Amino acid sequence: MLRFDQIRLSPRFYVLTILLLSIFLCFWKLGTHPLHQWDESRYGENAYWMLQKGDYVNFYYADEIDTWNAKPPLTAWLISLNYRIFGFNEWALRMHSAVAGVLFFMVFYVLLLIYKPPIFAFISSLILLSVKGLIGHHVARTGDTDALLVLFLMASLYFSLLYIDYKKKWAVIPAFLMLGLAFYAKGFTFLFYLPGVGVYLLLRQRLIPLLKEWRFWAGLMMLGLTIFSWYFLVKQYGIPFEDERYPGTNSWEVMINYDILARFTESGVEGNDQPVDYLFLLKALDVKFNLWNYVMYMGILIASVKLYFKRSNLRRWFMHKENRIYLLSISIFLTLGGLLTISQSKLIWYVAPLVPFGAILCTWGIAKAVRWKNITGYFWLGLILFTLGRQIYYVNDVPENYGLMIRENKTQLASGQNIWLYHPHNQDVRLYADWFHHSVKYTEAPLSTISQHPEDGVIGHFDIGELEGKGEFICRDEICVFLPMR
Repeated sequence: MLRFDQIRLSPRFYVLTILLLSIFLCFWKLGTHPLHQWDESRYGENAYWMLQKGDYVNFYYADEIDTWNAKPPLTAWLISLNYRIFGFNEWALRMHSAVAGVLFFMVFYVLLLIYKPPIFAFISSLILLSVKGLIGHHVARTGDTDALLVLFLMASLYFSLLYIDYKKKWAVIPAFLMLGLAFYAKGFTFLFYLPGVGVYLLLRQRLIPLLKEWRFWAGLMMLGLTIFSWYFLVKQYGIPFEDERYPGTNSWEVMINYDILARFTESGVEGNDQPVDYLFLLKALDVKFNLWNYVMYMGILIASVKLYFKRSNLRRWFMHKENRIYLLSISIFLTLGGLLTISQSKLIWYVAPLVPFGAILCTWGIAKAVRWKNITGYFWLGLILFTLGRQIYYVNDVPENYGLMIRENKTQLASGQNIWLYHPHNQDVRLYADWFHHSVKYTEAPLSTISQHPEDGVIGHFDIGELEGKGEFICRDEICVFLPMR
């Protein structure tokens, strides 16, 4: 019968399997999938104009100051570096996220090893590899900030736990260093794990010793200086905002007033004018954690029953080395999950930092189920293989949308004297145009005006009637491309 405690494979096998699977799932056809609308294309534009203008503090979109993106610039810096190495393409735009995804799985695996046997870390990592919470849209396969955020948060947590549970005093400084990088990746979301870790510190009775440790205060000062460095750069070199849509005169003020306060407390932000959805977490996990979502609930139920019967000995049970990871997971899951639930602004990829702890709780439930009935081990093995297979299908499937149409006609669009973007146009369309041509123009003029320039390409939502006979047309998903006459 299949049992966790009877599986004896080399630890090297586990590490290499997770490494190879994460590399494959993060990098396979990474540059083949067309651009995603919104954040990915926005960051791609910001990085593009960084290189064009040589300005690495201010964000630009369509050659104008970008007042919408007010986050620190680490993501844009990395994309601009990738552009220099790999050129302007989807691969370069997403490279930093894919690398961060692979590194995350290594950190996550090593973190679990300090509490659990290799097979537990292996199963938890396989579950994470099989869901879209980390390898999916807006995280490890797109040019966004979230893969970096989750990597640095998990690395900071790893070093923090080395201090909290193993009294490795040297680990305090790198824990704060990772938090500083998390801030430069996605602003004050670097605080996501703080409430849960705070609860864990209190329950482990390690808060007072931490406050007496000089390295804690040195690390906290280093983190403060890291945050202040971005404030200084904005104040010293930032271009003031004239756009009154967002509350602030520069990116620092908009980050505080809009990205944090408004998103958390005000309805109507990003088109969300609905009342607080207290079922948001369940719905988001249903998408990002899928079938394992229900296994996690089973794990929580089993844990609740087990803890009820051990309630007289609860503290001693949680303090046992192998069980501390459950206490930590529950602490972070409840605190961060509660924070996301009461927040006014909710997007499903916000649960990415939460998903790893769901995988830990899943593995806990699986371990208990296998010990209860050995035969269930074959079911869990089948579920892992099924969800991994589906994940492979997901990364291999390239959507047939207008992005592919635009990219397939890159050469002919680039051969014209200009590329015209006809109102309204999407952000991914804008980025493709900037990648393809040095002269991109935006217009709301009648098509008859553009038709006077048959040597130019046109992309946008328009009726082909006025340009009929002037050149070649291709349309898909309500986006049309007029190819310049050769």
